[in-house]
Amino acid sequence: MLTIATTNQHTGRLAPVELAVLHTAQAPCRAGVAEAVMRYLARPEVRASAHWCTDPATTVAGVDEADTAWGAPNANANGIHIEQAAYAEFGRPGQPAWTDPEPRRMLVEQTVPLLAGICRRHNLPPVLLEPADILARRRGITDHVRISRAFGTGDHWDCGDHFPLAEVVALVAAELAGTITPTTPGDDVVRIIRNAKNGDLFWWDGQTRAPITAITPGRTWEQLEAALKRIIASHPACETWPPATVGGARGLWADFAPEDIELIPVVS
Repeated sequence: MLTIATTNQHTGRLAPVELAVLHTAQAPCRAGVAEAVMRYLARPEVRASAHWCTDPATTVAGVDEADTAWGAPNANANGIHIEQAAYAEFGRPGQPAWTDPEPRRMLVEQTVPLLAGICRRHNLPPVLLEPADILARRRGITDHVRISRAFGTGDHWDCGDHFPLAEVVALVAAELAGTITPTTPGDDVVRIIRNAKNGDLFWWDGQTRAPITAITPGRTWEQLEAALKRIIASHPACETWPPATVGGARGLWADFAPEDIELIPVVS
């Protein structure tokens, strides 16, 4: 698979992946456009980027999923961004329809399998997220216009009024066929995450994140870590991953650069 690297990115992630965000690249839907889009986004002056771009014939990689693309304000730290060779105007009078051969081929042969892979890698549920869901920090699939509406920022309205997002999500769900078992509120796994750049802690249960602060003022990270490890050790069903293994581990913690965070899964 072709990869076109770019400096328009942040190395590593400061938040877990919660969103797969679809875009339209405002470009024709034909073979070869995905590469052209990614080469354009690789220009330093563009100051935008994506993890992937699809067209009817291929998928081109850009920013690595372990790093942060500049795809949409308020959805970069926790989002995987996918451009598509298409216009947001598709489906309007005088414009191509999403059911036309080339757009349909792109969706079925490139975008849907790509989204299914993203969901598998990041344990994202194949569900459509509306603005209220995004604000509630639910996890799943959405598009740029819903991000804009959720936060009231930006004027992007892709993937457009007629984009069949519900059908795309249903096709992803069918392809996954129950292989995703996302963490949801009520599950007994809670992960304690430390941002090593500033020492901030937060917990995450797959749907919700909240900051952690010491009840006793002045406690150091080493004191908090020791207390957390004692809690973990006292639970017979718990496993721990020491910070040294973060960079090589697979799964959720592979989304973070080892110099940025240390993770201690906690089973309640």
